Amino acid sequence: MPFWAVAGVVGFSPLLYLGLRYSTAVNCALIQGFSPLITALIAGLIIQEPVTRRQQL
Repeated sequence: MPFWAVAGVVGFSPLLYLGLRYSTAVNCALIQGFSPLITALIAGLIIQEPVTRRQQL
């Protein structure tokens, strides 16, 4: 499990920016803008982490 945590942290940014390099500016903005929302949805739906009012802001 620690390996996957480190691999996710280390591999996320380079792979994200490599993918965005071949995309349009609109797609890049949408991906960056919706990233926190998607993270909160995954946390709430999959691992049942409560999302507080403050986090919704």
